[in-house]
Amino acid sequence: MKKILFILLLLIITKAANSQDNKFPIIDMHFHGALKFNEDSVQSIEPWLEAFKLNNVQRVALTAFPHHLAAWTQEAPDIFIPSLSFPCIPQFVSRCYSDEEQLLPDLMWLRSEVEAGRIVMFGEVLTELFGIFPNDPILEPYFSMAEEFDIPFGLHMGPGPAWAVVNKSIYLDFPDFQIQAGNPLELEEVLRRHPNLRLFIMHAGWPMLEELLTLLWHNPNVYVEVGHLQIAIPRAEYYTYLKRIVDTGYGDRVMFGSDVGLDDFGKGIKAILEADFLREDQKRDILYNNAARFLRLSKEEIAKHHDK
Repeated sequence: MKKILFILLLLIITKAANSQDNKFPIIDMHFHGALKFNEDSVQSIEPWLEAFKLNNVQRVALTAFPHHLAAWTQEAPDIFIPSLSFPCIPQFVSRCYSDEEQLLPDLMWLRSEVEAGRIVMFGEVLTELFGIFPNDPILEPYFSMAEEFDIPFGLHMGPGPAWAVVNKSIYLDFPDFQIQAGNPLELEEVLRRHPNLRLFIMHAGWPMLEELLTLLWHNPNVYVEVGHLQIAIPRAEYYTYLKRIVDTGYGDRVMFGSDVGLDDFGKGIKAILEADFLREDQKRDILYNNAARFLRLSKEEIAKHHDK
């Protein structure tokens, strides 16, 4: 009974906090849901499904560790796009893979999951938190696999977690964190080796704007996603950064991402809808069209999303 009342309360809070006057369909390219969980329990999915419905969210890239990924994808396969997050982060989960000490997923296991269709995307790949640069040899097999199977690869670049820098140094939680590992230009050698990699940069590499624009100019297959920036930095700075990307000609490669908890879910959508420097067609592109193209959704699925 307590569990039912708790879920009902969450649904009420969700409706009040996240309802938007939104006529655009949305694809969320950066969603975690519950990050902190144990292997025996997973947070209820119902409040999130209600938030998606209220905001006209049609597809969601669920970036999670294996247990959470499987549980939620099975409950809502028409909504969730199963995307494996790695490396394993002890602050979020006690164990990610078969071995408690395992930082990265086993390559044979990962290949079998990809071949079976249980994982169709890699991300959020959080190697920056561990001081691992994109061109580190340890990541090469994962980039190669993503290119081989032509699946999207979402790489965290730019800011460390906001919660890890609240009145303290990020190095207290992530002693190996490397700011330079989040520089978009560190991807140059990766893209030289994998020119067909379907890569998107999470958090749009903020605040390294000039480096990002340089990379986008030379690599039309690279997209960006703007998750968490809507609450992590001042709105004026978020708009300045986004406007530069759009004004430079890359508005067709910007994708929406939430990357927030339930209470803040609607804020990222609202930020795009209220951006007066964006035309209506540009808002549609960021909220849906760019991701639909990047994900290569079928014409039938796109039509279905617009009929709802």
